[in-house]
Amino acid sequence: MLDSRYKRTSTDQIDLVRERNKIPEISRNVNQYASILAKKSLIFMSFRPYLAGFRLALSQELVHRSNFLIGRLRDFILFAALIFLFQHVPQGVQNWDQHELLTYTLISAFISTQLSAQAMHTIANEITDGDLTNFLLRPFNYLGYWTARLTAVRLLAFIGGLASVALLLVLFPGIRLALPQDLETWIIGGALLLGSIILMQLIDFMAGLLSFWTNRAYGPRFLIWILVQFMSGAFLPIDAFPEWAQSLLSFTPFPSLIFAPIKTFIRGVDPNTLSILSTQLFWITFLGALLFILWKKGIKKYAAYGR
Repeated sequence: MLDSRYKRTSTDQIDLVRERNKIPEISRNVNQYASILAKKSLIFMSFRPYLAGFRLALSQELVHRSNFLIGRLRDFILFAALIFLFQHVPQGVQNWDQHELLTYTLISAFISTQLSAQAMHTIANEITDGDLTNFLLRPFNYLGYWTARLTAVRLLAFIGGLASVALLLVLFPGIRLALPQDLETWIIGGALLLGSIILMQLIDFMAGLLSFWTNRAYGPRFLIWILVQFMSGAFLPIDAFPEWAQSLLSFTPFPSLIFAPIKTFIRGVDPNTLSILSTQLFWITFLGALLFILWKKGIKKYAAYGR
């Protein structure tokens, strides 16, 4: 009986030692899990200002619905007038026949809603009035915050653009909207469209940052928006322009905004498409670097006069 008790006690002691040896391992696992949770919490916290900006912009657009509807109505009337005009040009324009021109105008009506989301006016006012200080004191990126806000505006503009195209098709039932049939064209055309949105956002931000050097930059902002509207091919394909104008525009980022993605969607992928993608990537890189330089130099000059 004593032997059995001794064996039982020895076994209990061995088990106790084993459990004690597991304590450091359990502690390490707890620390690892805590570290992972802390990192995830930190990542979530870093995105909270941008999510807040997204929700704020979305709520503002929904509250001020009249501004949104008037903006969509303005674009709708403009593109409806273009369609009416092209319906009375049966021979087409240059190397674009009437059917292609009508399809071009419909797609342009949709893409233009995405590019019309702008922050340049508000950014310029915040710099001039000194309100930028409120954002610089907070632990997030100012331009990233505006990117989140513009994403919300573009989400609503996407819905408005689809509604505008649908209404145009109802008002002009003779239009035959020809969309790409192959997946490659959709992918490359979508990539060009995404690139055009990034390009427009870079141009938009740079126009707003000019307020560091000029009072609200009214003139430059107005000029940039006019150039974007007329030189990007929003109203007429760029290869229908005079040759001297095409040559001049080839040294600018404007053809990459609207003309390039629409031409790809209508006429498909050709040997020149890779060159178009490379050109768009070059302008995104160049303007992104230029925006970074403008921001750094502008912040050094910023004096918060309105505060």
